[in-house]
Amino acid sequence: WSIFGLRPMRWSGIGAALITMVVLTLLGFALVNTAARFELPYAPQRFGMASGSVVELLVLLPIVAILAPIAEEVLFRGVVFSWLRRRWGFSASALISALPFGLVHLEPLVIIFATIVGMILAWLYERYENLWVPIIAHCANNCGAVLWVFFGLNRFFQ
Repeated sequence: WSIFGLRPMRWSGIGAALITMVVLTLLGFALVNTAARFELPYAPQRFGMASGSVVELLVLLPIVAILAPIAEEVLFRGVVFSWLRRRWGFSASALISALPFGLVHLEPLVIIFATIVGMILAWLYERYENLWVPIIAHCANNCGAVLWVFFGLNRFFQ
C-alpha cells in the first residue's frame, strides 16, 4: 500500500486533515451562499437521498463519506498526481490531477469547487507524504456535506 502513499500517520497529519476539513467546509458554504445570492444555476447535490430517512443516511454515509473519498484519493492523488509529480513540478501536477477530479462531480459549480479541493488535497499529500491525510480531509468534508443535506441546512441559503 505504500506505493500509493498509504503509510503510518503522524499526529500533525491528522491535525492538518481536520483543519483542512474546516476550511473545505467553509469554502463549500461560501459556494452555496454565492450561488444563492447571485441566483446562479446550481442544483445542490443530494447524494442520492430521496426520502431523507435515517435508513437512507445509514446506507449512503459509508459510501459517500468513506468509500468514495478513499477510492478518489487513491486514484487522483495516489496514482494520477504521483505519476505526474515524478515527471513535472508540483503546481502542474496538482492542477492537472485536480481537473479530472473536478469533472467527475458533474455539477458546474461543484466542478469548480472540487477542482480547487483537488489542488488542496494534492498539497496535503505533497506536504505530509502520506495519502491518509487527504483521505481523512476528504472523508470529513463529504461526511459534513451529507449531514448538511440530511438535516436540510441548505434551505438557509435558498
